[in-house]
This record gives sequence, structure tokens and C-alpha cells, in this order.
Amino acid sequence: MDGCSPIWIILAVAILFVLTVIVYLYSSAVQSINENELEEIKEKNEKTYQKVDKIINDPARFINTVQEVSVLITLITGICIGFRIDKVLLRIGMAVLWVIILLVFGIIIPKKLGSRHSKGISLKLTNITYMMTVVLMPVTFCVSKIADMILKISGIDPNEPEENVTEEDIISVINEGHVQGVLLASEAEMINNIVEFGDKEAKDIMTHRTAMVCVDGEMLLCDAAEYILGLNNSRFPVYIENIDNIIGIVNFRDIMSEAQREVNDMKKISDIPGLVRKASFVPETKKINVLFKTMQSEKIHMAIVVDEYGQTSGIVAMEDILEEIVGNILDEYDEEDVNIVRREDGAYVVKGSTPLEEIEEKLHIKFDEDCETINGYLVSKFERILENDERPEIVIDNVKYKVLSVKNRMISVVLITLSDDE
Repeated sequence: MDGCSPIWIILAVAILFVLTVIVYLYSSAVQSINENELEEIKEKNEKTYQKVDKIINDPARFINTVQEVSVLITLITGICIGFRIDKVLLRIGMAVLWVIILLVFGIIIPKKLGSRHSKGISLKLTNITYMMTVVLMPVTFCVSKIADMILKISGIDPNEPEENVTEEDIISVINEGHVQGVLLASEAEMINNIVEFGDKEAKDIMTHRTAMVCVDGEMLLCDAAEYILGLNNSRFPVYIENIDNIIGIVNFRDIMSEAQREVNDMKKISDIPGLVRKASFVPETKKINVLFKTMQSEKIHMAIVVDEYGQTSGIVAMEDILEEIVGNILDEYDEEDVNIVRREDGAYVVKGSTPLEEIEEKLHIKFDEDCETINGYLVSKFERILENDERPEIVIDNVKYKVLSVKNRMISVVLITLSDDE
């Protein structure tokens, strides 16, 4: 080895270094290429497109080629440094210097350039990269088989498919994109909503039975028209005796049209043919992505949510489902529903139906109970149902909660005062 010419060593290292630059440049370009750029490559050069497509569809072989070239250049360079340099410290210094050069100029810079100029690099370097893959195929095949044998001996199936990307992975990428300024806050929030869309159930987004606006089926048409005239809703569940016995859905427009005819004014709305439409009933546990498809295909705008005992839990409208993606939708008749209002003294007036998540986000309070609303949380702490005239208060973790209003045995308004330490 001492008689080996340093020129050949330098030449071998230089060639392998150039090949390393090429494979990392091309690897980054192929990973960054999109469908539109692929179509442009196809229009310009069909053969190049076929090779690029083959590499994209079989990335394992190409990745092995990249790794083999990197290992070869590292190995040969290490051997050369070991044989041509006598002093140990000098060997270490040269090895470290070479690793830095390889990382910066052979890997990092080519990868960044490849991701920025994916189409042009794919057109120029596909042939040489494909040729390298073919030349190294025997080595790649042997190395892969040896690796598979070792994995099998270790009790691992090498052919087992890799785990799919999880929702957490996607959300992490979205948040990172927002932090880096690639995505606007509204865009990131919408994408997050879409990702989490399939995890939510009807009970998570429904209007609770206590907040439902319904029409009694025994009501006369003239009275029903007068009743709904002052409301903003476009559809109303119709019940007989109580809301656990819903017989259908009535449309605001249908009632007003029927009332204008002045034929059935003194009839009960449940007795007027065709006025009350059939209601759709769904369980509380129905996934909203499935519910959305069902309502869309069957042209349903409102569904009645029932619990495991068949009692009415609430209602879900198509608008409720869409709001889970795009956020709150307000029309010209809606007033924005504000759950938390900050007073001048720093305390917060909060509606009892406010979700704990919203309070945690805005007031930076942590709740230890498995409840959904501030009403449920305080009831669990008081350990009893409050009467309408009660105004108790309680301090939990240096946060003072004072009940301001109770309606129908539910806390409707509460005053939250944070301590100076919060």
C-alpha cells in the first residue's frame, strides 16, 4: 500500500465524492418533486419520466445505492488517511476535517439545492443516477439479503409493511409549517380541524337538549307561525308531549307559506299533511365524518341525536359539522356568541355552557376533572345540584368561582377571579 500512488487515491476519492454529491442532489430532488413537475418531465422526455417514476415507486433500491456510495467514500477515505499519514493526532484531525467537508459539501448543500430545483435536476441527473443504481444492483441485492437474514434471525419480519403516518405526525408537520411562516394561522387551524374531523362524535358537536328550540306538534298553525317568527332558526324539531318524543322536523319557510294560505290556521301542525317532515335519528357515538356523508347523500340538514336509552340528547345540523372544519359560521341574523367576557377589574364572566378547553386556552387554568363544561366542573366540586336562587362560591387552586345565575338547576353564569399569582 505504501507504493500506491497518491494520485490514484486522490482520484478515487474525488470520483466517489462527486458521486455522493450527485446521489444526494438527485435524492432530494426526487423527494421534493410534485405531480405537476412530473407531468412537465413527461412532456419533455418520456424515457426520463419512466426512470424517475420507477425510482419514486421503488425508493428502497435507490436509497440503498445512496447509502452504499456514502459508505464507500467514507471507507476508502478512512483507509487512505490511515495509510498515508503517520501521526495519530494528524489522522484524527484529517478524518474530522473530511467528515465536515463531506457533510457540508457532499450532503447538506446538495440536498438543499435538490429540493429547490427538483425538476431541472431530475431531468439532468436521472440517467447517470439510474445507471449507478443498475451497476450497484448486485451489491445492493447481496447487502439486502444479508440484512434480511439477520433480521429474520432476530425474529423480525423484514417484509412487514412500515407503520403509516399518524395523525400526530401530520399535526406536528402542520404546526412546524405555521411556526416557519409557510402556513397562516387560519390555514393551519383548518388543516388541523380536517385531520381531527374523523375523531369527533355527534355528541361532541350537538346542540344539547336543554338548548334546543322545538315546536309542540299540538300547537295551532297560526300560533306556531307567530312563535317562530321571532326566532333565527330555519328548522325546528316537532314533538308531542315532550322532546323525547320527536315526530319530525318542520321548516320555517313551510310554516310561513302554509300560514299565508289561511286555510289551515286553526289546525294543529301535526295534523297538516306534508308540513312536518320525517326526522333522522343518529346515536351519540356516530362519527361526524360518517354522519356528514350520510346527511350529504340523503340531503338531510338536521338530525336528532339520541342516547343509548332512545332519549333525545340534542340535535346536529349540517352547519355544525361544517363549522368543525372552517370555524364559526355567522349569517346576517346571527349574533356572535361570546362565552367569556373580561371585566374592568380583571375578573371574567363566563357562561356555564363554556367548554373547559376554551377556558383553559383563554384563562390558562388547568382543570383536573373529566367534565366538558364549567357547569359540570362546578357541580362536581359542589357535589350537588344547585337551586335557582343559590349563589355559592368556591376557591380551587387559587382561582375563585362565584355562581351568578342558575337556571333550570344548571349554572348559567359564573364569575372567575384569578389570583395575583396566576
